[in-house]
Amino acid sequence: MALLQGCGRDLYELALQNEKELHELSFTADDMDIVRKMKEESGLENIKVVATGGFGKVIADETDVIDIYDNILTLQGLRIIYYKNVAAGRKSRKIQN
Repeated sequence: MALLQGCGRDLYELALQNEKELHELSFTADDMDIVRKMKEESGLENIKVVATGGFGKVIADETDVIDIYDNILTLQGLRIIYYKNVAAGRKSRKIQN
């Protein structure tokens, strides 16, 4: 890093960002080991592992631990919860009337 400080602030900041991304990916490797161990210890080795979100695609492409990638799974779940709450609200209004 000391060599990059003399090359300009932008290059130094880029190096720091790349170092941060590499650090995040190292946690990803640890997480993949945890998933493997959980499958092994539980005896549920055929269970499916789902990655969600934008960064999930990067991880899913780089490992064999992720079985399914769904970039909108969380949004779909929130939509289902919303509509269940709307329906529950209608029912409670009918009971009150």
